[in-house]
Amino acid sequence: MNNLSWLIYLASVIPNIGSFVVVIVICLCTYILFMCFIVAMNNDTSYKEDKWNYPNFYVLVPLVVFLGVIATLIPDQNTIYLIAGSEAGEYVVNTPEAQEILNDVHKIIKLQLKEATNE
Repeated sequence: MNNLSWLIYLASVIPNIGSFVVVIVICLCTYILFMCFIVAMNNDTSYKEDKWNYPNFYVLVPLVVFLGVIATLIPDQNTIYLIAGSEAGEYVVNTPEAQEILNDVHKIIKLQLKEATNE
């Protein structure tokens, strides 16, 4: 598979990953809020001594922020298709045949501009 094939494949996969990350962020935020509520309602010190039950906010909050940033930075499907088109266009333009055609088009545009300015 070439780069273009990978980009087309990623165009269909990445939006699903973004949706999954958003769901994880929502679940983690809900968990954090729920645990804050429980800790606020339950001032029992034995709860805080039990490592496995006490929410580790120093890990969860940065994780939520990180996943939120990842979900924001994931491009949508149309952007990936535009990138794939750009890759294909760059490949086509760099071929010798395309260089010849572009040189001819450049000459034609120059001639038409000269004719337009002389009138």
